[in-house]
Amino acid sequence: MCCNSVKRIWKNGIQYTKAVWKWMQAGKPVRTASEIQSRFETCQRCERFEEIPGKPWKGRCGVCGCYLGRHVKKFIIGNKIAMRTEKCPEGKWE
Repeated sequence: MCCNSVKRIWKNGIQYTKAVWKWMQAGKPVRTASEIQSRFETCQRCERFEEIPGKPWKGRCGVCGCYLGRHVKKFIIGNKIAMRTEKCPEGKWE
């Protein structure tokens, strides 16, 4: 694993930890299944979306590095698009 990969993992971990903390402080607000699906479809159409075949998630954001589409129909803590406190780093959804 090269240095850039390690730096990216740390950066993504820190960003995700901050997102979860913000979400928990707000009372853990969750989007509806249709909102999650709509945001995931927007992510899939984005030129920064990185598809990951053969995994339980469908891909990840090429900007923030978060995994996307894992259990799109329901909320799982690893699914940032389900957290009502999060928004797209490219401004494509709020």
